[in-house]
Amino acid sequence: MSTVLIVDDDAAIRRMLIRRLQKKFHVIEADSLDEVFKYLDNGDVDVLLLDQSMPDRSGLDYFEAIRDNYADAPPAIMMTAHASINLAVTFLMAGGSDFVEKPLDIDVLSLKIQRALKIFSQVRREIANRQNAERELLKTNDELRVAMQAARKATTEKNMFIANLSHEMRTPLNSIFGFIDMLSNDDRTLPDHRNILGILRQSADGLLDLVNDCLDLSKIEAGRVELDDVPFDLEDTIMDAASMVMGRLRGRDVQLLVDMIDRPGKLQGDPKRLRQVLVNLLGNAIKFTEAGEIVIAVKVVSREADVAVVEICVTDSGRGISNADQTAIFDVFRQVQTPEKEDVEGTGLGLTICRKLVRLMGGDIHVVSKLGAGTTFTFTIAVNETSDPETIGVDRNLPAAIGRRILVLHRNETALRILQRMTSDLGFDVDIALERSEGLRLASDGAYDAVLIDMSTIDAEVGECIAATRRDGMTTVPLFVAVVATQTGLSGALNTLGFDRILYQPFTFNTMISTLMRANDASRETAAADGGTSTHESLPHLRILLAEDNRLNQTLITKMLESLGHVVSLAINGIEAVNKSTTSEFDVILMDLQMPSVGGLEATRQLRQQGVATPIIALTASVSDPVIAECREAGMDCFLSKPIRTIREIGDAVDSVCRNPASR
Repeated sequence: MSTVLIVDDDAAIRRMLIRRLQKKFHVIEADSLDEVFKYLDNGDVDVLLLDQSMPDRSGLDYFEAIRDNYADAPPAIMMTAHASINLAVTFLMAGGSDFVEKPLDIDVLSLKIQRALKIFSQVRREIANRQNAERELLKTNDELRVAMQAARKATTEKNMFIANLSHEMRTPLNSIFGFIDMLSNDDRTLPDHRNILGILRQSADGLLDLVNDCLDLSKIEAGRVELDDVPFDLEDTIMDAASMVMGRLRGRDVQLLVDMIDRPGKLQGDPKRLRQVLVNLLGNAIKFTEAGEIVIAVKVVSREADVAVVEICVTDSGRGISNADQTAIFDVFRQVQTPEKEDVEGTGLGLTICRKLVRLMGGDIHVVSKLGAGTTFTFTIAVNETSDPETIGVDRNLPAAIGRRILVLHRNETALRILQRMTSDLGFDVDIALERSEGLRLASDGAYDAVLIDMSTIDAEVGECIAATRRDGMTTVPLFVAVVATQTGLSGALNTLGFDRILYQPFTFNTMISTLMRANDASRETAAADGGTSTHESLPHLRILLAEDNRLNQTLITKMLESLGHVVSLAINGIEAVNKSTTSEFDVILMDLQMPSVGGLEATRQLRQQGVATPIIALTASVSDPVIAECREAGMDCFLSKPIRTIREIGDAVDSVCRNPASR
């Protein structure tokens, strides 16, 4: 039998209600709030009958006090002789169940009590069901928590395995890439052997891409990719990416170009991840382009406050991608099919990683392509612009140092257009020539202060043209700069022909300015020394300490550095590296991280503590963010990841830390 608690200060009304209701309900009574709380504490009440007019406070006050102290308070019915709509609304809005007017109609009151009990019973069942559901949910959550812990443990073990596998595979790949590059650059290598080396390099590239893609996707899916937020130069990042893929263009008639339509200021973001996206897209472009051109185009599409949205397009003139493949090209393990329906080498992970990284950088990526007509991948990134573009704008003083007029001769229309705009933006008066004969005629007129000539047009006739301009005693002797798509075996020949400098493709404003200034400096120094015969300026021979315990890597890196004219000393561990660095002078130190006795990080810390300021380049097969951070913390100036693919790669790193200490 349900219990009804009557709360009324009038004892006669309480007795009457008890007498009239006790046939249907168990009825108890109270005349104070303390008594009500005592019953509620014991859980003896199913329905409350509250009188509105109590001596110490109103029934509504009673109800609010009960509600505030008991989350599971029973339903309450208000008894009042002052019925009004305002009172009813106030009570019901406060959570009351119903109200009755005095004098009381017992039959009506009984019905209202029964209805309140029915509703309360339903509420209790719902609460019980919810509690059961919550208990089941908690149980399920506990099971999921155990499963997630097991999954996290498995993911951690998988990531450790992939990271260790990556490290172990990079060490032998370092020797493979390095010796392939050295043999490819050796004039004694036969053409047939060069073809074999090209096949070997493609196979090594594929293996390295597989290792990198598996490692990167593993880190992204584990949520362990944290973007850096460091200052960087967009042109330098693009050039770094280009240099990493240049070796794959050997043997192909493909021009790789950079078109800086807009030149943003200094940026703040993650250059490493941006470079990774570019390398992936360039690798795809090279894979599908046998001849023609690949162009990296950069423009700023919007600026708001300090945030710039930069759009980068990678366009190739290759085979193109079908509409069917374009719809799924960014899915995991989906690869493009060639028009012949043959599978193309690759993991099917690269573009998936590109999309995930670009979205992490606040942008997106899409593709436009047509079979037989090339492909364009376009992506955007949102980056903080830490300086006005004008503060790092082109060097307007360059024409004053070199001269006003410049001639550009290039067979590729895209390259010619880019060179024309860049030299014009530098402040030169520019003339262009696509035709070789017209270009040489203009160059021989002596009307130009500098002449840029495409390598593909260079032969003995060009050499005679250069010699004639210097032999004839012209008032203006132009600087001659060769525009070269590859550096294999060309430096000596171009130097013999009389060129002052080589501008390697791809080129940017930075490399253009550097090349023209160095050509001008070298020309002036030579003219002062011997009356005007210009020679090609060579890099100084540096004394380099190589700290490396692996014999294959010792041999490879030593030969690479020696081919650049440097003198190399060896240290087989960190202790020997510290001893040699403190007793002999070196221009730069290449420091492997994992060596016996004392590793590269500890050796670097010891050298910095002893005041040795020699630039140190870290050599490691590990490419994780924590390792890079450790290198910086230890005092290393530059980070060079194994495998080192080309001689140019290691040469650029050495050149960077020695020539540009402010950029370390």
